Formats: sequence, structure tokens, C-alpha cells
Amino acid sequence: PSPSSTTAAPTSSSTSSSHFFLPLPLPPPCPPLLFLLPRRTPTPTNPAAVPARTFKAPQVAMAGGTSSTTMGLNDELFFIFFGVALGVGLLCFAFVLVVHFVLERKRHVQSTTMMAMQKAKLGMAIVGELCLAFILLFLCMFDHLPYWASMLMVALLLPVLWQMQFNWVHTFVYQFSGKRPKYAYVSKFDSDRERGGPFDVKRKKFVILLIVFLLCWFIAVFGMWFFSSICVTSNPGTVSFAGTRSAQSTDCGSGSPCFVYFTMGKDTSREIIVHFHSTSNYALPVVEFDSIPNSPAPERVVASKRLMRELTHVTTRYVYRVSLPLEPDTTYYVRAGDSATSTLSEQKKVRTGPADGSDFQFAAGGDMGWTDESPVAELLSQAAVTEPLFFSLGGDIAYANSFPGCYQRWDLTLSTLANSLVTPAGYNVPLITSIGNHEAGLHAPPVVWGGRSRVPFYFNYFWHGETAGASSNDDYHAHLVGNNSIFLALDSYIVERPEGAQANFVTAQIGANLERKNRYGAYHVPLFPGVRDAEYPPIKHIRDVWTPVFDAANMTIMFENHDHAFKRTPLMFNQIPVINPTFDSRGTVYVGDGSLGIKMPSGSKFGPIPSLEREYIDAFVLINHVLRVSVQGNATTVTAVDRDGNVIDQSTLVQG
Repeated sequence: PSPSSTTAAPTSSSTSSSHFFLPLPLPPPCPPLLFLLPRRTPTPTNPAAVPARTFKAPQVAMAGGTSSTTMGLNDELFFIFFGVALGVGLLCFAFVLVVHFVLERKRHVQSTTMMAMQKAKLGMAIVGELCLAFILLFLCMFDHLPYWASMLMVALLLPVLWQMQFNWVHTFVYQFSGKRPKYAYVSKFDSDRERGGPFDVKRKKFVILLIVFLLCWFIAVFGMWFFSSICVTSNPGTVSFAGTRSAQSTDCGSGSPCFVYFTMGKDTSREIIVHFHSTSNYALPVVEFDSIPNSPAPERVVASKRLMRELTHVTTRYVYRVSLPLEPDTTYYVRAGDSATSTLSEQKKVRTGPADGSDFQFAAGGDMGWTDESPVAELLSQAAVTEPLFFSLGGDIAYANSFPGCYQRWDLTLSTLANSLVTPAGYNVPLITSIGNHEAGLHAPPVVWGGRSRVPFYFNYFWHGETAGASSNDDYHAHLVGNNSIFLALDSYIVERPEGAQANFVTAQIGANLERKNRYGAYHVPLFPGVRDAEYPPIKHIRDVWTPVFDAANMTIMFENHDHAFKRTPLMFNQIPVINPTFDSRGTVYVGDGSLGIKMPSGSKFGPIPSLEREYIDAFVLINHVLRVSVQGNATTVTAVDRDGNVIDQSTLVQG
């Protein structure tokens, strides 16, 4: 930068006097938030002021088991609708039975009273039958009942309901008009006045009744199909059903794989996982790879296959994946598909990380908005500009709320990731993902209910290998980068509790890699939110559990999401800013808050936006952004840029 450049001003009154600023020109639309954090372990004037740093594994108590699952938005809506319909239906039928009992036992009441009671009985019966219909509809809508089962139940229930309804109408007309309808069915259930045969109708009337009955049956069955498999997405909010989606195209078809994308394994220098999807059941799913483009004799690995049974009633989807054994710091060319039919994807280019202490870059962000105005594709492209080794995706990826019917939103998401996360040199950027609340359904607070089957997409679409987590299906996992860095992807109370096994996992991973000075982590719900209430019980609980663990582990930078803004804290230790970071080597910086294309929050939803009023915030701005991270030795530079690449904020932290 030229000497004449303007100097960025401090963004918080809590800034220490030991901070110094870099003269860097900032574009006019961006606030002057450029800031350089102090060195961690400079040579102090008073060596005794520097406390000895020893790693002590904190003992974290288990609370309520090792795992929990959330009651997602689909479950909440289902139980609300189903419960209301069932409750109203039961009340209506109970009322009908009581009225019927009274009418049968008390014939001496006045005719006007009996007429009123019969009217009420008829009305409540109709409401009760509608509630039964809605119960079946909700079972299909929320994928708790297969479509064939719903048709069978409709076929069995509709004649019974039709008989009851027609009988009640007849009783009402006959009792108060004195005339028996020519086409009426009379049973012992409703009338003791006259015993008729099962049908006392003319052939013409019978045909009409049959046509009406078949028409009602067709409408019921068609309605069950049309309104089945509801999809409720967020950002933007949309509602669709099987019937409305039948005319919509999908990005995944038969033949060659529709999506080919990558995730990182535990050792980023030696393991990359290839994922690919298809509606076809491949006889021999394979991944071909070689360090030579268009190699005539590439290495070949057979991929595992999983039919997404959660989607079988809405679509057919096979998910294939395989972990590639690779060499450090090497470029590979990859194709995936069915070897039996020679149906392979186009060649994709990917690379492994360094095994030594070489410099590297990565990018981070979360909360991907999907409105027409969303800059998510531009932000992903900006992330790829610096040739990152991987992209940390911090949750709320598709905003599909765990509805199986929302598979098309996931198709759009995977297509965007595959097309936009491509570097100028042509490399596809692998992902390291953290689960967000909209992957499991909207929840507040977390609720122990169900299992991982309630999160069908995330756990099947993003896998990080057998060794990255404590077990092969963990949604928290560790990744080793070079010989000096470690990256943790954690679950912030979405499916796993923050305490117990997960907190101990963090302790164990850092304890086993003490020689790695650069220690990063990512998760969804922020410990130090820039927008939401920091004392909101789930947020406070996570903060109270994790900050002692992070402090003991001497974590460098934690990437947070969920609040749809940009924020950066000063060095934080014991949940408060470090007073004199020049002479105190402790502390962690929390940065991010997740705004990868999502609509910005408003004061009407979250209350007044606090911005810089909170003591733990050094920089804050409501803007869509992505984070570029550059690691050079023990120095980490985090640069937040907007959709056009303009710098919003930049900070450098040196780990001693």
C-alpha cells in the first residue's frame, strides 16, 4: 500500500493500545474495519508476566447421554397439525355418540330440541370425518405413511364414512319431515322407528350414488398423492407438494452422475472423499483417478452405494462415495460413474494439501441464501479466487429443513457448489462441513427426539471418512493440515450435545496434536453472537461448555455462523476480552457469523442490532461476505470480502 493511503480507525473502545494498524486502501462501500491483532508471544518487557502454557485436559461431565437430536420443523408442524386434527376429530365423534345416546334414551324431549341436537350431531359428524381425512393427509404430507397405505385406508374408510353420513342425513330428514326418502339406507345404529333393507332405492338413484361415491374416492386418493411429501424451505420460504413438483425438472437424472463433489478426510494431504449422485443403480460404481490428465490407465476404486430410502416415495436417488488414497501436495484428475456401462462423468481436477509446513489458503462461510437476489454464487467464486485448499461450510446449506420432499433444493445447492467452487487454475475445492439447524429442521431449543434418520440429507451427502470423527458417522470431525495446523468441525447442539463426548473429542484431538500451533474450528451457532441475544439459553449453554475447552486447548480462531452478519471479536479468554494481549498469550478470536448469501436480519425480528455495543465485538457489519484465510507459518490472516471482492475487514493473528 502506498504511504498516502488512509488508515483504518479502531472499531471498538476496548481496543488495546498495543494494537497497530496497517495503511490499506478500502473501497468506498466498505467500512474501515481493517485491523491487525497483536502477536501472541512477543518478547515481553516483563517475562514473569507471561504465564506458563500447559495443556490440561478439562474434565467435562456428561449430561443426558452422549447425543441428542432435534425435533425438526417437519416434526413440529406434523405434530401440531396431526394433534389438532386428531383432537378435534375425537371430540366431534365423542359429541356425536353422546347426542345419539341422549336422543335414543330421551324420546320425550321437545321436537325443536331434538332437531337442534340432530343438527349439531350431523355437523359434528361432518367435522369429525373431515378431521379423519386431514389425519390421513398429514400422514402422507409429512412422509409418515406410504402412499399405497393411504390409498388402502381411504378405500376402507370412505365407504364406512359414506354409510354413516348418508344414514345420519336420512334420520334427520325422516324424523322431522315424516316422509321417508325414496333412496335412503337405514341401519340399527341410528333409527329404531323403521327397519328397512340395506337399499331401498331405484336403479337410477343407485347409479347416481355409486358415481358420487367413486368420484369422492378418486378425489380423496388424488388429494392424498397431490398433497403428499410436503416441502417447506426457508430463505426463501416456499411450500411444495408431490403434485406441484411433478411438473418441475430436477438437476439429477439417469445415466452419468448428476453431481460430483469432494470432501476432505482427516489427513488433508492424503485423503479426499469423492461423492456422486444418480437416479440409476450402477452395477459397478467406480472412481478413476490419476496425476496425469486423461490417463489411459488410471487407478480405479470401487465406490460404496446407498439408496436414499427416505426419498423412495418422492424420487429415486443413489448416493455413491469413496475415499481416495492419495499423495501429498499432488494434483489429481478424477472421473466417477458406472464402469459396467462406461458411463463416467467429465474429468474433474482436485489437489491434496501439503504434508510439511508450507503456506496454504482456505475459505469459510455459512448460511447460504437461495433467493433470486442472493449473491451466493458470486461469494463462492470469490472464495475460490485465492486457490483455497478447502472450504469450511458452516451449516444452513440448503435451508431444506430436513423435509425429504425438499430434495430439489439440495440438488440446486449441490449444483451451485460444484459449479462455483472452482479456482482460476481449474481446481475443485473440497468441503469441510458443519451441521446447521436448517439441516435438521428449525429448532429452538434443541429437543431430544428421533434419530439421525430425521436428518436424511446431511449425513448422506457429506461424509468425511472413517477416521476424521470419533466414529465413522460423527458429525464432528478433525482434519490435519500440513504439520502445523488442525481444523475441527463441530456440532453446536444440533444433533450432538456440546458437552460430553464432543467436548472430550476436542480435548483429545488437540492433546494428540500439541505440536500443531495453528488450531482452527468451525460450527454453526455462535458462542459470541453479533445479532442474537448472547444470553439465549442454548447459546449460553454452548458457550459455558465450550469456552473452557477452547481456552485450555489454546484455539487460534473459531469460525462461527447462524447470525447472518459479519463480526470479529478481540482475543477472548474466559468469555471476556484479553486486557493486555501483548503480555498475555491466552485467547481465541471468534469470527464470521454466517452470511454466505442469506438475507440480512432486521431489527423487527431480532430486536435492536447491537453492532459494536457489545464488549466482545471489535468489528461488525451487516453484509453478505465470505472469509479468505491465509496461513503462513504461525501467522493467520482472515480477510472478509463481499460479492465483488471488496475488502470488508482484515486481521492477522500470530500464534506463538
